[in-house]
Amino acid sequence: MSTLPPLGALHAFEAAARLLSFKAAAKELHVTPGAISQQIKLLEDRLRQSPLPHTETLLFTRQMAEVLNFLHGKGMAHGDLRPRQ
Repeated sequence: MSTLPPLGALHAFEAAARLLSFKAAAKELHVTPGAISQQIKLLEDRLRQSPLPHTETLLFTRQMAEVLNFLHGKGMAHGDLRPRQ
């Protein structure tokens, strides 16, 4: 199992946090509010299993959300990003 949270879950988190609304995040990402909720639940569950201390996990998640927000502002979507092979 990878120690990194799923990118889609981070993207949902970033959109919901930035827009302060699951409904608005869902509209922006072209999914349902329930899908946003599921992605954030997935992220919460994954972070609970993290080998990092809680404060480091939160810092990492915030940094990833900032990166996604920056990339989104440049016109990139999470589907444009691929892990190195």
